[in-house]
Amino acid sequence: MLAFARANPLATVGVNCDSIVHVQPAELVKLTTTVAAYNRVISAEAAARGYAYFDPNALFTALPPGSIPTFPNVISTTAPFPAAITTPFGAFFSLDGVHPTAVSHKLVANALITVINTQYGSHIPAIP
Repeated sequence: MLAFARANPLATVGVNCDSIVHVQPAELVKLTTTVAAYNRVISAEAAARGYAYFDPNALFTALPPGSIPTFPNVISTTAPFPAAITTPFGAFFSLDGVHPTAVSHKLVANALITVINTQYGSHIPAIP
């Protein structure tokens, strides 16, 4: 694509998003299973060494239903999120279901601060 753009400087170069390829259900199961396996190993290694461990997945699972858009959620003018064209961000994640908002970052940071303070007896203040 870059070579085409350089050879044709007046041409419009982009990616056609009319046909989005979604993650297939079997692929999503594989991804979820793999992430869970990695997290089990990381948690076990942290515990064996006396390190603090924090799994943000549990935090996000506790959010009210509908807080995180289903992955992948194509931003379009059709359901389920027709307003996504003009308002692409949800409360906790953008409507692509992938990118966390400032609210999510603060939520994770404060939960992580709690874990660190508990594990190490520190007194890091929460983010207001």
